[in-house]
This record gives sequence, C-alpha cells and structure tokens, in this order.
Amino acid sequence: MNLSIRLKLIASCLPYSSRVVDVGCDHGLLDLYILENRIASKVIALDNKEGPLNQARLNFDKDKNTYPIEFVLSEGLEKVDANEFDAIVIAGMGGNNIANILLEAKNKLNNTTAIIVNPTNNFPYVRKVINKLGFKIHSEDYIMESNKTSVIIKFVRGTEKLDARQIKYGKFYDVDKSYFFVEYLKSELKLCDKLVRKIPDKTSKKVITAAEDKIYLQTLLDKI
Repeated sequence: MNLSIRLKLIASCLPYSSRVVDVGCDHGLLDLYILENRIASKVIALDNKEGPLNQARLNFDKDKNTYPIEFVLSEGLEKVDANEFDAIVIAGMGGNNIANILLEAKNKLNNTTAIIVNPTNNFPYVRKVINKLGFKIHSEDYIMESNKTSVIIKFVRGTEKLDARQIKYGKFYDVDKSYFFVEYLKSELKLCDKLVRKIPDKTSKKVITAAEDKIYLQTLLDKI
C-alpha cells in the first residue's frame, strides 16, 4: 500500500495487537494498513462526517479482505464505549481540537494505554492537556508534509512532570537534532523575532516572553 511517511510513522507508534480507535479517520488508509500488517487486532474508524466514512468504507471494499473494523459516525469519542479500545489515534487536526476531544472523553480513558496524536498546530497545549490526563511522552517525531511541519507524539499511561521548555518544545528538545526538529525551531525563532518587532510596548509580558524564547532558541540552535 502506498501510505505516506507520516501515516507509517503513526502506525509504528501503536502497540502491537492494540484495539485502536481512529478519531477523524478520513480515507481510512491508516486503518487498512495497521490491520493488514496486524499492528491492530481491531479498529474503530470514527468521523463526524459521512463523506470520509463512506470513502473509508470504499477503500476497505476495494481490498476484498475481511477485517475487524467498525465505521462510526461520531463527534469525538461520544459514540464509543471505553471497553472497546486501548489505543487512540488523532491525526492531522489542530491542537485545540485534539485536546478538546480528549478532555470531553476523559472519563473513557481508563483502559487506554497509548495515545498517538499528530497536531498541526498548538503543540504545547496538546502536551499539557494529555500530560494532565495521566499520560507521559514516550516519543516525538517531527515531520514535514506539504511544506508544513507537524509532530507525531506518542503518549503512554503514566505520570511525569514536564517543565515549561518541554511543554513548549517537546520532552526531548535538548537532545533532538533531527532535520525537521531543527527546521521547526528555526520557524519558532522567526515567530518570536516577528512578535518582538511587531509589538510597540517592549515591556509587555508577551514581548518579554518572546524575547526570552528568542535568546533560548538561538542558544539551542547554536548547540546543534
């Protein structure tokens, strides 16, 4: 199957033989891949629109094989029981949407051992929220697709205290030297610089924070 590198990375984060709920399944190609390769023992493909669900059904019909998959029209995890899954995938959504879906479903996470997210923005908020829900960061992979940088974060059950820098730049910010992570840091540096230049009041908290982050990011990049 011709699956994107991003989706293959997400698949590689899943525990073997997990029961997966894919929130916002889109075309369902990730779900087909993880069932074909026996990464998942069962998949619940969720979407809040009939169009993507129908496309996912068509892709499974083309395959001609029978797989343990269920297609569910649902807002977030609303229509799914907590006992039906132990791993969650939410990929290709904004950070606020991902965080809100999990916050609304916090009472359904008791059996969940892994959460794999791929936010397109607001990475810090996603880390902060999922960490507070009782999960710790296992791995982070930065990737670029269609000229946009995103991150794939695998959370596993457990507690850990993340400091402000880890929430902002990732748990492994001080050791990660991968190309896409460096590119992400450069883009964050540009944003900080733009903010400092744009706001006239140099004593505002926003400008002071941006200026401090700018110095820190430059120091971090100089070490790489």
